Amino acid sequence: AELVSFDVAAETIEGTAPGPQTVVIKFEDAEKAKAWYNSDDYQAVVGKRLAATEGYSVISQSMNAGG
Repeated sequence: AELVSFDVAAETIEGTAPGPQTVVIKFEDAEKAKAWYNSDDYQAVVGKRLAATEGYSVISQSMNAGG
């Protein structure tokens, strides 16, 4: 995986975001993203993230910048 963007002060100009933080992580494909999400390592800590934040996770298959 590659951290593409981490912004602690993103400005929402349309809609209602749950907060100002935005994180974009790039994976080789959707299956690799799902494997990471479902991994024992991530599942061991995701409860802490969910308890401390309001937000959501999305797998986007169309973020092909330049390609």
